[in-house]
Amino acid sequence: METSCQICGKPLTNDVSVMRGIGPICRAKQWASKTHQGAKICDYDVELFNDEKICIIREINNLKSPTISLTNCIETVLSRVIEEYNLCGDEWDFVEHANHPNLMGGYDEYDLVSLDNGSIKWRYLWHSDAKGEEHEFSRDLLVTRVNHYRLSI
Repeated sequence: METSCQICGKPLTNDVSVMRGIGPICRAKQWASKTHQGAKICDYDVELFNDEKICIIREINNLKSPTISLTNCIETVLSRVIEEYNLCGDEWDFVEHANHPNLMGGYDEYDLVSLDNGSIKWRYLWHSDAKGEEHEFSRDLLVTRVNHYRLSI
């Protein structure tokens, strides 16, 4: 098995990356180049919880300038965020914050996003319309739920 990325030559530190022979940054770039070429991706901003190694990617909606939703261009956005903020994809967890201010009087959802065996997986963290949700959204709740998924891997 390769211990360095076949694309960029950087050392691979994660067992999954070693098995694939490619690091998360190069893998995200490959996925991004295959999808959404020429289309306008959504605007977004980034919030880093450095101590917890959690990156929140928040969709910015502009009804006057429609774009591809954050969910539908997440590979491209992840690639850009990883590169722009110089994050190691194996060490950080990424949270998609999709918000829809004009639906149902406002709607927010937070989902953990992971790259897994060539596909994107979303895991529920908190949705404003979840019928069984008993907690108000908070940073502490988000960190607790991300850590829960970390422990279950």
